[in-house]
Amino acid sequence: MNALLQVPIYGGTVNEFIFLLIAAFAGGAFGAALGALPAFCFT
Repeated sequence: MNALLQVPIYGGTVNEFIFLLIAAFAGGAFGAALGALPAFCFT
């Protein structure tokens, strides 16, 4: 937790952290959509 609190001190690290957070969220949503696709196709 302490590491997360220290992140805003470094500007570049904040941008990378936010980008990774968005990328992970988008990847998760994309993976969920791909996982649900066969269910829609075969229903």
